[in-house]
Amino acid sequence: MKGLVARMVAKRTTLSCVSTICMALMVSAQPPAPPAPPPRPAHNPQDVSQRIRDIHLRLEAAQPASAEERELKSFAQRYLAEAEAALAKHQTFLALSLADAADACRRPLDHLAEIDRRPGPALTPQAVATHLRRVYFRLRLCNYFLKQIPQPKPDRLLDIARRFYQLAQESLQTGRLANAELYAVSTDDLTHALESLAQAYAPPPPAPPPPPRPPR
Repeated sequence: MKGLVARMVAKRTTLSCVSTICMALMVSAQPPAPPAPPPRPAHNPQDVSQRIRDIHLRLEAAQPASAEERELKSFAQRYLAEAEAALAKHQTFLALSLADAADACRRPLDHLAEIDRRPGPALTPQAVATHLRRVYFRLRLCNYFLKQIPQPKPDRLLDIARRFYQLAQESLQTGRLANAELYAVSTDDLTHALESLAQAYAPPPPAPPPPPRPPR
């Protein structure tokens, strides 16, 4: 009888040890908790203020030649004014994002001023077509960017970007490679304008949930 009891105690002790080891392995096998989202970067207010001034100077020198170009200049002026207002409230991240959006609306004015005026760099149809494929992918993302931007949403920026993309395709098909590239770059600038606006207004990512407690 004593031998039977001893064997039963030993068996229970072995099972308890095995259970403890299995629980330890389960806990160690759990994936680590994802890192917390990074905080929005801090920016030097003087640097942001200087960037706003630089964009102002470039924008004043721009001479829009079409209704669409005048619209783009108006968008750039609007976002610069909003950037200045954000900077006055010490919202440097918002101010810089809005300034980036303003500059991205301004840059097509420089590119479009060169349409039909210069041969441009040596390009091949394949290189321009590859660039347009990348631009098309970013253009598709703009629908998501617009959802992050509060009212009034700049839907017109996306309309103009799509038109520039169409003009780029038409220029490529007719062999005007320099024009095709200028329209492609202008399209891409406007996708970056929408992305900067989405970054400015989108809420920060939520903190990850706490890791599950190990079973006792």
